[in-house]
Order: sequence, then C-alpha cells, then structure tokens
Amino acid sequence: MGNVKDEASGIVIASVDIPSDYEIKGKLDVISGCNEWPIATHITAYNKFGTVLSFVGKDSYTDASKCPMLSSSMSYVQGAQQVSRMKLRNYESADQFCDNFVLTMLNGMNATNKAITGTRPMNFDRAKELAKHKAHVEMNTPPNLLPNIVAYNADAMFKTYSYEVGGMKFGLAMTAKIYAAKFNVPTMGMGMGIGLLGGLFGMNQAANSNQGGFAALNMNQAIDWVIEDIAFMIAPINRFEEDCEKGFKPFITTLTIDETLAKKEKDMIEQLKRDVDGYTRQNLMDQQRNFQMYQQIHREQQAAFDSYNRAWQARSDSHHASFMASSAAASHSSPDFSEAIRGVNTYVDSYGKEYEVSVDYDRAYTNASGDVLGSNSAFEPGNNWTEMNRR
Repeated sequence: MGNVKDEASGIVIASVDIPSDYEIKGKLDVISGCNEWPIATHITAYNKFGTVLSFVGKDSYTDASKCPMLSSSMSYVQGAQQVSRMKLRNYESADQFCDNFVLTMLNGMNATNKAITGTRPMNFDRAKELAKHKAHVEMNTPPNLLPNIVAYNADAMFKTYSYEVGGMKFGLAMTAKIYAAKFNVPTMGMGMGIGLLGGLFGMNQAANSNQGGFAALNMNQAIDWVIEDIAFMIAPINRFEEDCEKGFKPFITTLTIDETLAKKEKDMIEQLKRDVDGYTRQNLMDQQRNFQMYQQIHREQQAAFDSYNRAWQARSDSHHASFMASSAAASHSSPDFSEAIRGVNTYVDSYGKEYEVSVDYDRAYTNASGDVLGSNSAFEPGNNWTEMNRR
C-alpha cells in the first residue's frame, strides 16, 4: 500500500495497492472541481510496458434540459453557478457515460478501428448503493424541499474497448458509477434550490435525447447526478488481460482518498452551502429593495403629476374667471370664440363634467380624484388616468 502525493505541494492525497513496477503520480486541481467534489483529484500510474492507469475522480452535473424555470434569463443564474460550482450536462447512464468518455478520448488520439469488446463484472450492490445515495441527498436537502425529490438511481459499468493508433493495437478498460436524484423544481415561493446540488441554479441546454426510464423529464423537473470512481486503463493489446487483472483491478478497488484531504473536501462543501445560501438570500434582498425603489419612484412621479395638475387647474380657473368677466362686458357669447380667446379646448369626462385644457395639448385625461392632465399624442400616462373626449 503506497502513498500518492500531489506533485506540486507534496501532500499525501491517497493510498493505493498496485504492483511495485508501476510509477505513480498525483495532482490536485481546485479550479476544475465541482459542488460535490470541490478538489478535483487526478492519479496516474504507468509501467515500462506502456500500460497507463488513470483515476479521474468524481464530477457532478444538473440536467435541466426540459425545465424552462432554469433559464439563463433569470438574473441570478450565472452568478449562482459560479458560487455553487454547478455544471450542466444531460443525464447519462453509466454505460452511455463510458462510451462517450472513451469516444472523446480516442477521437483526440486520432484512433482508428475503435470497437466495444465487452463488459465485465463489478463489485456494485445496487440496492445498497441506492440507499446510501438516497441518505446522502436527503441529508443535504432542506426538509421543506424533500417532497420535491421524486426518484433516485444508482448505476455502474466496467467496460472494455479496442482501437489502433499508428498501426499499433491497444485495449482500454473503463469504469464509472452514476448516482442521481430527479426532482420537481420548486417555485420561487418554496425555495431557490434543492440543497447544494443545483436546484434553480442553471441555464438552458439542448433537449434531452433520453426519453425513457429514469432519464425522462417533465417541464418542471431536473436531474442532479454524480459520476464517481471514473477510472480507465490503456495497455498494448498483448498486455491488456494481464495488466487488467494485476494492475487495473487492484488500482480501482484499493485506491483510497486520504482522510485529511477528505476532511478538507467536507469543509469546502459546507462553505459552498453557506455561499449558495448567502447568495440566494442576498438576491432576494436585492429584488425586494429594487421593488421598493420602484414603488418610491412611482409615488414621486404621481405626486409630481398631481402637483402639476393642481397648479394648472388653478391657473385655468383664474383665466376663465377673468375671461368671463371681460366677455360679458363685450357681449361675446359664442363658446368657440370664448375658447379661442382664452387658448383652451373643452373636454368632457364619462360623467358629462366639462374641463378646459390648454390648446398646447391635443389630448386630456382625468382620474378618479378629478385631477386633469394635458398631453401630446406621443405621451401615454397609463395607470388610473382616463382619456376624455373633446366637446
């Protein structure tokens, strides 16, 4: 049982029991971590025959491909993604994940004659793993959101492949474990997430092509899923079987993350939870503050309109009284002449009450309080103002 150290810091990150003819290296990467595994762990071992063993670790994703509520149009989404380290990817079974992972890797090598050669038994008690995952999710989900979880899944695969590069034949072995929880996305009033795993922190993706079984999603559903123990072996075809038994199987069954690193991971996960909770609370506070500012601006605008209307009505009444006195003395009784002299037009509200409005405006409005507002055609006051007809 040998210790594996991070090349940069020298700290022990894991222990593993493999043949002594393998050299082994480790690397920690905080930047590429996820919300379930904040520190990405990469471990590689190789021997003189050209066989390479690699442990990629663990990653987590949210499949939000069907849910419009997880749209990037929501203002807090991108920031929350950065805070929670949530990643988006359509849900895959362990079998699909292995095939896609290997295909991407082999395409990068410009490999030819790629083929799936079979599957192999794996130490995976599905019922036990399902119960363990269910307990983990429930422990990390607020009690009021637990009813939103509608299904769980656990899946594992040990698969083998063959391919050629430059005329040389190689074999490849791949293992992965998938754990998932499907949930109904809560409304804004119920909460803004489902524990640390993602919840409403997401953006639109391409439509989910998996239409059946656990992967089938409704418009109000999403899937949080985790890939654990991602490991693979590449070996010359003549070494494949021997190195698979003596190297790869011990590698994937005895590899254990160091307790100190595991505790650091746990502390970082707890901090992520606090960061997400703080971000959500701050977002709600910002929304409430913005709404209150809007209400205050609306009140100030309404007060300004009311003040203007009262001042204009007072001036209009004064001008009207002055004109009526002078009009009576001159015996000018025509309403049209009267309006023209005073520079006003007469408008009638729905109750038959008449109002005079300056000819500077071509439309007039009144509200329930009897206030009057003159307007030009391009301006629409909205709210509780009602347009009057000209007499």
